[in-house]
Amino acid sequence: MAKFKILALLSVLALLLALPAMVLAQAQPPRPPVFGGTVVGLDGNPVADGTMITAIIDDAEVASTAAAGGSYAFAIPQPTGESFEGKTLNFMVGDLMAAETGTWEGDGGSELNLSASMMVVGPSTVATGWLGTSVFLMDRRGMSLYLFTNDTQGADGGDPTSACTSAGCRGAWPHLNTDGAPVAMDQPEFNRRNRVNADLLGSFERTDDGVTTSQVTYNGWPLYYWAQDKKPGDVLGQWGPWFLVSPSGNLIVGGTNSDPAEAAAGAAGPAGPRGSGGVAGPGGADGAAGAAGAKGDAGSAGAAGSAGAAGAKGDAGSAGATGDAGAAGAAGAAGPAGPAGAAGASGGGGLSIIALIIAIVAVVGAGGAFVMGRRS
Repeated sequence: MAKFKILALLSVLALLLALPAMVLAQAQPPRPPVFGGTVVGLDGNPVADGTMITAIIDDAEVASTAAAGGSYAFAIPQPTGESFEGKTLNFMVGDLMAAETGTWEGDGGSELNLSASMMVVGPSTVATGWLGTSVFLMDRRGMSLYLFTNDTQGADGGDPTSACTSAGCRGAWPHLNTDGAPVAMDQPEFNRRNRVNADLLGSFERTDDGVTTSQVTYNGWPLYYWAQDKKPGDVLGQWGPWFLVSPSGNLIVGGTNSDPAEAAAGAAGPAGPRGSGGVAGPGGADGAAGAAGAKGDAGSAGAAGSAGAAGAKGDAGSAGATGDAGAAGAAGAAGPAGPAGAAGASGGGGLSIIALIIAIVAVVGAGGAFVMGRRS
């Protein structure tokens, strides 16, 4: 009987001791999840050391850390009296939304590699802040916003045109995107002239690498971040054709007005003294012969030449054909009778006949010669 009483007493004591432990266990909040992994930018390369990685739940930042060696890691606690259990975690890589999301689970967490994208969750909020005596536009976290004077400003309700379209430009100057109409932050501490003018806010759709996003505009100018601005209030992008934007929608001249590359590496020192001139280099090789010039215009006609020398005497022509024989001429008148010769021998009459024949032949020959002379 005594043994039974002892066992019952021990059981009661054990129960009494267990109840507080159970109550304490139930009151103990769950440990925050831990997320970590690699981080890459728009170009697919690891982000620079110091790039802020931010966790967002319900459009509110709940944790942040700086990337180192292309990686990040942080715990995401929940505020006292508020529960994040089962809520979606979005992540920002610098000023860009990460493509990946997570889920808040007590005592959970996992390896989650992040990659920057142009996506946004919900409408973007535009606010104003001070730089010396100037007021300029910023996002709701205080990150400076810029306009690019190479862009074409939208006017009369038309869309602007962005000149920052290459992957290199978009990586250095990420554009401020929005999911829905952008809104102006309520800043009652600023007078109306120094607040965002909601009527000047707008957006337009753009497509880069096949992805369509909605970029915020102000007074028709597309708005951008500068990737080397690491914390709220940095204005290292105020240089060249990139300018901060006033609440009136105009560019602000001034500020750092430094080369972003120099600003990221440190300000340049004063210029050193001018060095002495170098020795002249050797002459270059002769250039190749130029192409032949175009054909020139025809020249004017020359003066007439002097008369040529007389030609040589031509060869004699060939002899003509022999003409026909002329007709016989008429008989000449009889000559006077000659004196009677002395009586000769009986042969005197024959000589007279021979003399007559010779005379007739002479007359015929003279007539033929005359006719031949006329024909030639």
